[in-house]
Amino acid sequence: MKIFSSLLAAALLIGCGGGGGGGGGTSAVAPMAITNGASSITLSAATLNGSVNPNGTETSAWFEWSTNPNLQNSTATLKKSVGAGTSLQPVSEMITGLVQGVTYYYRVVAQSAGGITQGSIVSFSTTQLFSPPSVSTHPPTLVTGTGAQLNGNAIPNGLATVAWFEWGTSPTLATYTPTAEQNVGDGLVSVAVNDNLIGLATGQTYAFRIAARNSSGTTRGDIAGFTAGDIPIGDHAISYFHLGYERYRERIGKYERIGNKRMV
Repeated sequence: MKIFSSLLAAALLIGCGGGGGGGGGTSAVAPMAITNGASSITLSAATLNGSVNPNGTETSAWFEWSTNPNLQNSTATLKKSVGAGTSLQPVSEMITGLVQGVTYYYRVVAQSAGGITQGSIVSFSTTQLFSPPSVSTHPPTLVTGTGAQLNGNAIPNGLATVAWFEWGTSPTLATYTPTAEQNVGDGLVSVAVNDNLIGLATGQTYAFRIAARNSSGTTRGDIAGFTAGDIPIGDHAISYFHLGYERYRERIGKYERIGNKRMV
């Protein structure tokens, strides 16, 4: 009886121990989620990036993004499996349909049997790669008593850009007449721009400048000027001035000096 009682007690003890062992089994660990900076940013799209460590449990990951800094009313990308490993795995997703000039916020999210982990919120702007056009006003050419060709250069800086000239008799162009807009593309290199004026008054001094516009803004160049019919030497040599110099005229032979510069 003592032997039977001892065996029974041992069996009960082992049973309790076994139950206790089952209750102390290893549980799943929540994944790790790290939000990384966005890449391939354009005017209407961007690639969201993050890193996820599944911590040994099958894990899926996705991104939440919005124009709200707190990600209220956010949009979620499709869930993607990142496996069940124990090291960081890269996660990326391209989002489209963005609006230029807007700041967007996003984070990576990971989920497994161990729980859900949200990465930190990161932001980017669709305007950070682009800017208003760059312009430069150049001296006029083909100046006659009643006409002249206006010249300049414009750099679109990556956005579809139009350019034109503003001209008039006001030295500061307080009032002016614009020429027709010209498409100069959306590249990153300088594009020559010119336009012809007709019907000018002989002897009248005119001011002008180049201007250009894209979706990021409008840029106006320095003001330059010329006198209709003033051709010192040959058909290629003309006088012009950049307003801002001290302005005075002094005839010296066939040359005209304006300010401290003699233009030939």
